[in-house]
Amino acid sequence: MSLVRAHRHRRNGVAPRGVTAVAVLTLVVGLLLAVPAGARSECLADGEGDLLDLTTGREVRNPRGDIHALCVDHSPGQVEVQVRLGAGSDIATDPAWTPGVSGLVVEVDVDPPAGEAAPDREYDLIIGRARGVAAWSVQRVADEVTTCGGDLTDVMGPADAVLSLTIPTTCVAAVDGSAPSVLRAGAYLVFEEAGANPTFDEVPVADDRFGTPLGTEADPADAPFAGIIRLAGATRLETAVAISRQSFPSDGSAGAVVLATGRPPASGGGPATSSPDALAAAPLAADVNAPVLLIGAPAPSGQLPDVVMEEIRRVLPAGGTVYLVGGSAVIDPHVEDVLSDAGYAPRRLAGSSREATSLAVALAIDPQPSRVVLADGGRFEFALLGAAYAAHANVAFGNPDGYGGHGVLLLTSATAEGDGQLAPVTEQYLRSLPPGAEVVTVGQGATAAAIAGGLTVAPEDQVVAEGDDPFTISTLLAARYGADEVVPGPASPDGPEPARGIQSTNAPTTVVVASGVTFPDALGGAALAGRLRVPLLFSQPDSLPEVVRTHLRSLDGTVDLGFVLGGTATLREAVASQVSVCATQAGAGPECR
Repeated sequence: MSLVRAHRHRRNGVAPRGVTAVAVLTLVVGLLLAVPAGARSECLADGEGDLLDLTTGREVRNPRGDIHALCVDHSPGQVEVQVRLGAGSDIATDPAWTPGVSGLVVEVDVDPPAGEAAPDREYDLIIGRARGVAAWSVQRVADEVTTCGGDLTDVMGPADAVLSLTIPTTCVAAVDGSAPSVLRAGAYLVFEEAGANPTFDEVPVADDRFGTPLGTEADPADAPFAGIIRLAGATRLETAVAISRQSFPSDGSAGAVVLATGRPPASGGGPATSSPDALAAAPLAADVNAPVLLIGAPAPSGQLPDVVMEEIRRVLPAGGTVYLVGGSAVIDPHVEDVLSDAGYAPRRLAGSSREATSLAVALAIDPQPSRVVLADGGRFEFALLGAAYAAHANVAFGNPDGYGGHGVLLLTSATAEGDGQLAPVTEQYLRSLPPGAEVVTVGQGATAAAIAGGLTVAPEDQVVAEGDDPFTISTLLAARYGADEVVPGPASPDGPEPARGIQSTNAPTTVVVASGVTFPDALGGAALAGRLRVPLLFSQPDSLPEVVRTHLRSLDGTVDLGFVLGGTATLREAVASQVSVCATQAGAGPECR
């Protein structure tokens, strides 16, 4: 049975002739590009692990055949379709993509009548392999005529899980032959692993087959999602400035400024020519009442852009301290000269490695903190989540004694074999902590490093997830906010009772959402989350992962405000919409998708 026939049979019992031309989408390494002017865009999220075994009718799991999101951009002259799967699979060579059986089909409903209750599709965009060749085709459903198609040379590699294809609107013409003014789309995937039954996944579900009608008019510049504020700029540096302005709206209201580089960490633990040092910046920023601002890479033309210098002048009175997190290979000494000439007091915090720099920052915050968060310095996601969690301990609670404790982030590393380990200076520091200090590990690498270093970490303080999934870990850390217990502080010199610890707040009514795929926006975002003492949650570029949506639903509308960090090229409007619906509306059901 062909993949199209199998699907039609499942939905309505109709079994027309099979399809001989199945095709593949061209690969894009990054999922998101800026939506063209005059385009309407929509993303539909899909649950993970909801595949159906077409032979037994049971639910099964297979990430390679699992649709996680479908995005459609409809602009004049073209339709761009992007599909994200649970895992990569090379459609050109993988035997699971059986010609005529396995394939991805995007169903397109063209110019649907207003108020149509049960729309049907006019076209199928069929993606897969035919006669061993990766190709794509658009087929008119009524007469099975192929309107467009062709072979593709760029195919989805084993490590890539995102597919993208742009087709002319003439491929999905209206009944009168004109380009469609409105369309809707859904998708399904039939996937047959070698030696296994074919599986089936679809988005949306069968009784809600299409998303919102998409015309060719432009999206609003600021889509009105209830309770959502998007903080974004044209560049990563300008996004950090936007976050700073949100955190410190009044001129001269910051106690300091923290500067870090905004480039991604070097892969494979390479030289610190980028920004791994910046991962520890958020707890410091929360402690000294400062924003985290990003600068570029060292360059002959200067490393401190005007837009960043202007924000420093706005937010920090003359004579204030500007902390430089990282050594001279990351932040050029000339930056210190520029700041001094402008009337500020630069203070560099750095070590010989990212782990040593995180320790230098921790010592500047508090040599004997109440909370230490350990995170793998090679995984920016874990480090930033840990930084936000540590940072929220450094904000005064309004009690007469001021701070109730301090939190710091320390980075772990890995051996040549990939096992987690503590740097000797880090291990020595941890052994010097006073009794009662809380140690929290984020991710399996940091947990393994702590255990290998002989530390005792309570099971409930080991924040780990299956497969080291950063999205799940972001929700596990979020669940720790607002707990009733008080974290013990260092022992009091006046007696056996512990000093006032880090007192928890009530459940937070705000969340901060950043991309869990790209790096820089979460640097300032971790500081914002720490300042507000609220969770940092991670999202895919096109939609909130199911585990994050589930967490937000569990809050049952208690969230009043959500911050979405970065422009629509980083987090689509669909993410802002999901945060609004899932977090701020009590009893959010299927619409939280």
